[in-house]
This record gives sequence, C-alpha cells and structure tokens, in this order.
Amino acid sequence: MIERQLLQIRTRKLGEAVLAAVEGLAQFPHLGRQIPEGEQIPQLAAVRDIIVKETVGVLYEYDEQRKAVWILAFLFPGQELTLEILGLTED
Repeated sequence: MIERQLLQIRTRKLGEAVLAAVEGLAQFPHLGRQIPEGEQIPQLAAVRDIIVKETVGVLYEYDEQRKAVWILAFLFPGQELTLEILGLTED
C-alpha cells in the first residue's frame, strides 16, 4: 500500500524532500502534530503527521519503547484520511 502511495510522488525534488522529512523523524519523532481525527477515532490516537512542501502529508506513529518511527501512509492534496489508507480497520 505505502509503495503505491510513494509512486504518486511525481518529481525528484519532492521525493527528496519527503525522504529528508522521514529521515528527520528518526531524530525528532515528536516533530509532527497529533492528527485531529485521533480525538474521535481511538485507532488514530497515536498517529502524527508532518506536511512536506505543502503537498504531501506523512502519517506516522512513534513507538516510545522501541524508539522507532513507523510510516503509515502518505496523503496527497484532495485525498481524505481513512482507516483503509492507514491499513487499519474499524473495530
């Protein structure tokens, strides 16, 4: 799923910016904001996002115990955030 989302990045410059942002999360995992949908949907409570070049939203979770960042999805303009995009299901 995430590989298909990455293929939507059409320019090398934007791709490099997304990669740099993702790499930066390793050092600063709390850089992104907690998404507002997390207040209404429990499965999204730990999901954070950063916006790259006002174009690509990078949705991720930070695992405090493992000190690991998990990239969940990339969102593009006009795309609505759904559980399916994140690989989650409604319970």
